[in-house]
Amino acid sequence: MIDLESLPSSNTAPDVAYERITGRRLPFDRQKEMVFTYAISDGEFIKIGRADHLRRRISSLQTANARVLKLLGFRPFDIERDVQRCLRLNRSHVHGEWFVDNESVRDLLRTFNLIGAR
Repeated sequence: MIDLESLPSSNTAPDVAYERITGRRLPFDRQKEMVFTYAISDGEFIKIGRADHLRRRISSLQTANARVLKLLGFRPFDIERDVQRCLRLNRSHVHGEWFVDNESVRDLLRTFNLIGAR
């Protein structure tokens, strides 16, 4: 589980957040379009989404969810649609951006480097 406090705050500019996470500067022409793709689980399902302010988005999701959410991982790139497309082919889709939390889904997330190795 990733500590929410270690995430870039909602006040952190996307280019600064990118540099903190990757150790590299974000090219100037991409700074305004910076988004994060994330995977979050409630223990039964995994949500694959994207946000420009990751901490704010996760807090919002937790407020609207009765179960405790755990951030599985995130990447400072917009790969949300690619991941979701593969998961739909995997027949793990439940509704919207939510998928069954199982090993085949987690293996696919590892393939995209969205979550760490076992």
